[in-house]
Amino acid sequence: MACAEAGLLPAVREADDATLVLADGFSCRTQVDQAGTGRTPLHLAEVLAAGLTGREAVPERPEAPGPRALLPWGIIGTAVGTIAVLAGVRRLCRTRPAGRFRR
Repeated sequence: MACAEAGLLPAVREADDATLVLADGFSCRTQVDQAGTGRTPLHLAEVLAAGLTGREAVPERPEAPGPRALLPWGIIGTAVGTIAVLAGVRRLCRTRPAGRFRR
């Protein structure tokens, strides 16, 4: 936040309300959101997509899902990752003779 206060946040606070705030990086977007500026930054891709579809670029952020909503996906991701690692180890053990691991 100290870095943001050195240039980014003062510029956002001084900008006219009609000025779009672009922030492509996650850190900059988070800082603008959390600094209490009242502004929601847009990614350049969001602005370009709005222009291509003929709609106005309006900062609309859906509410982030709570931790309970993400829990099933976290369990599924962990299970898939574990299966992939175990399959790799099993394949490695099948393709290498036992003596190959000794030096």
